[in-house]
Amino acid sequence: METYNENDLIKGIIENMTFVSNQPPKDANKCAGSMRSALENAVKLFWLRKYGKVPVWVKNDREGFDLFEAISDPRFSKCFDKITISYMHTIRTRCNEVLHGGTPLTVNETSELLSMLNKCIRSIEIAIPLTFLSPLPPKTTPKEVPFMQIKQNNIQPQQQSLNCYTTGDLFKGNSDIDMFYKVCKAYPKYNRCWIALKDLRYPDKGILWVVYMNGKPHGPAKKPWVNRISPDGEMIEEEYVGTNKRYVTKYVAKDEIRLSFRRDPSGEGDEYHCEFVGVFQISGYQDTATGFIRIYKKISDRYPF
Repeated sequence: METYNENDLIKGIIENMTFVSNQPPKDANKCAGSMRSALENAVKLFWLRKYGKVPVWVKNDREGFDLFEAISDPRFSKCFDKITISYMHTIRTRCNEVLHGGTPLTVNETSELLSMLNKCIRSIEIAIPLTFLSPLPPKTTPKEVPFMQIKQNNIQPQQQSLNCYTTGDLFKGNSDIDMFYKVCKAYPKYNRCWIALKDLRYPDKGILWVVYMNGKPHGPAKKPWVNRISPDGEMIEEEYVGTNKRYVTKYVAKDEIRLSFRRDPSGEGDEYHCEFVGVFQISGYQDTATGFIRIYKKISDRYPF
């Protein structure tokens, strides 16, 4: 049976909506698959958030997700007005026709479907409730690099000017994906807590790092870590507390930097809130009974330098 999680669904919505938004009019017909995928991800997210389940329907003795059934089900349709439900069915039907060899979309038709899609997704946000669709980047111009050429490692295309950070800057999202988008207009690959600076178009070697620094274990079961920031904010200890060192690498290149963001800076359990605490660089290591500690020292309160 199909499985999925909230972060992947939100990421799918934003990526597909951004792709459609960035397509030039002459390539409007390429939008059908992305529009249908954005709607399907949003409907799945509704079921997951509203009812805590992955809905399954049986057809020809096979279990699976069915977008028509998911929209038509009374538990779903009762949460929306008739116009919104009709928009969803129109998007599903027309995009399916295109994807299965039907009449291509015209520029005007694509524009109308995208308008319907925006209304549908906003309605789902209200019904859940959860705001996850940040304002989309502006459409590309003829001089800009096409979306699919600049997309690397599942990273979104970036804004034309690089972000600047100062210690104390705060960023708050409505989900893990939305928080990262607020920080750097990008998404981590495979639900990681970091993004390579090169993927954000910065010239320096290193990562943008968003982690808890409250001294409690976080991370995958096989690779748990504890991060602690000193009271003066000048030092970060990153301790591996797992039972098997073969899952991790102890050493970090000396010339790498870490743009460090502390999750839940107020300590009130707000996991989608983070604070920039500075630029750090490795300064030493300590061995422990079960693992090791990496020690980072702050080298700047601002970035870029």
